[in-house]
Amino acid sequence: MILLIAFRNLCANLRHTLIITFLMTLIVTLFFIGNTALSASNDGLKRTYVHNYTGDVVVHEKTDVPMSVFGATTPAISGFFPIPLLSDYNDCLLYTSPSPRDRTRSRMPSSA
Repeated sequence: MILLIAFRNLCANLRHTLIITFLMTLIVTLFFIGNTALSASNDGLKRTYVHNYTGDVVVHEKTDVPMSVFGATTPAISGFFPIPLLSDYNDCLLYTSPSPRDRTRSRMPSSA
C-alpha cells in the first residue's frame, strides 16, 4: 500500500523526481571519479617512495607515538614528532653492507 502511494507521488512530481535522480547520479559519479583519482595518486606515491627510498622496509627506533615513513601518524597537537634515529645504526650498516658473496645484488642501506 505504501509503495503504491510512493510510486504515485513520484509520477505526480515527475520534474522533481528527474532533478533529484540526476543530482544523485551526478554525486555518485563524482564520488567514484574522485575515489579513483585518489587511489591512483596513492598507489603512484607508494610505488615512487618504495622504488626511490625505502624498498618496502623502514627500520626505526621503538617509540610511544605511531610512526610511518612520513613521520608521526597521530595528529600533531603540541608539536612535531620526528622519526627517531637508530641507536645501533652502525650495526645495521654493517649487516646491510655489500658482501663478496652477493655478486648479483648489492644491499643498500638508506638514511632517508
